[in-house]
Amino acid sequence: MRLLTLNTHSLVDGNEEYSLGQISEAILKYDYDVIALQEVNQPTNNDVIRENAPICTNYPVKNGNFLLKILKKVNISSRKYTGVWCGFKESYDLFEEGVGIITRLPIKEVRTVMLSSGQEKEKWKKRYALGVKTDRGEFYSVHFGWWEDAEESFSHQWSKLLESGIGDKAWLMGDFNGDFCGESYNLVISSGFYDTFQLAKERDEGYTVTKKIDGWNGGERKRIDYIFCNFKADVTESKTIFNGSHFGVVSDHLGVMIETEGENE
Repeated sequence: MRLLTLNTHSLVDGNEEYSLGQISEAILKYDYDVIALQEVNQPTNNDVIRENAPICTNYPVKNGNFLLKILKKVNISSRKYTGVWCGFKESYDLFEEGVGIITRLPIKEVRTVMLSSGQEKEKWKKRYALGVKTDRGEFYSVHFGWWEDAEESFSHQWSKLLESGIGDKAWLMGDFNGDFCGESYNLVISSGFYDTFQLAKERDEGYTVTKKIDGWNGGERKRIDYIFCNFKADVTESKTIFNGSHFGVVSDHLGVMIETEGENE
């Protein structure tokens, strides 16, 4: 099984067509089973899609939705990918932001978990987790807050996700806003989750941020995007993607992809 997670930072930097081309090429090359995406934006003022829209929660899908554009590119080659988008807040006064999942696995159920306290659309720290249940487990696209945030701390949001009742075989994929072996990371591990980067038989350096980005001081390299699982998966490889050498740079984050072995993975 192949999994990918990427904070797309979509529509913000003006490189939309290039990013779409690189992401769709990677999907077609690796034929991922599940793709988790964060900061999946759509223009606020565009028209709502009435037909053939991805599954959505909270907000309706509009023309220009980044996940919809990816789906159109990959499914043109007879792939059978399904997309799910959960929009939940305003971004940069121009977009409606959400998290998304693209999968070729049959979806049995879609679920959302509100991670933050505030529910106002304008609240920029608002967070949701989006999950799909399949015959091969549950897969979540997540985008957490920072550990030290006094209003919306990581620990509070993490507790809300666990209290929501995720399954015995779950994958958490996304932007955790916590560097390797920091407080957020250690809380996840102490909660019974495994870092697939550490489980992997082969791996690269693993850094997913290599420059200064919003919400972080300094430009030092960090690993803040992860794929965790709550069982000990047989991970053959973990590597970053969209880093300039393994496909072009498409975001202020690099993507993480893993490959697993075994019928139940």
